[in-house]
Amino acid sequence: MKRFSISLPDDVAKSLEKILESQPTASRSKIIADSLREYIVRHHPFYLSREEDFKGPRVLRELRAAQRRAPSPRRRKLQRVLEGWRRID
Repeated sequence: MKRFSISLPDDVAKSLEKILESQPTASRSKIIADSLREYIVRHHPFYLSREEDFKGPRVLRELRAAQRRAPSPRRRKLQRVLEGWRRID
């Protein structure tokens, strides 16, 4: 765990204080950490190092690494049928 010092705009800081007043059990650090994690997951998911929290990048990485497969027999049959059609202008 790392510690950071951050500066927040006044309106954001006031909103955070209101949230803490309405939820006394919440901690300021947890709210900010959860907000940052949500931002990273939405905008930069590959930078999130804890794979147990977010499995999306791992799945995408494995799909990209996988070799291309031949189309399914049904798809191959459909492609052959469509090739025989003529275009009518």
